[in-house]
Amino acid sequence: MQDVEARNALRNIARRCNEEITAKRKANPGMNCDEIARPIFNGAMGMVKQLGFTPSHLYLEVGILNKRIKER
Repeated sequence: MQDVEARNALRNIARRCNEEITAKRKANPGMNCDEIARPIFNGAMGMVKQLGFTPSHLYLEVGILNKRIKER
């Protein structure tokens, strides 16, 4: 897989994780964010590792989607 395609696939995985986390946080506002996000990220790790990325790459992409981290 080309580098651009792999990066786009990673962004797509991050987008899906972010949507799922947002939906669960709205449904359960009292839950700790870590309790919600960790199982979702762990479920996506298999696909992320197959693309040749690390978990940090996924966290970075989610941060960019949420505009907490600036894309360079």
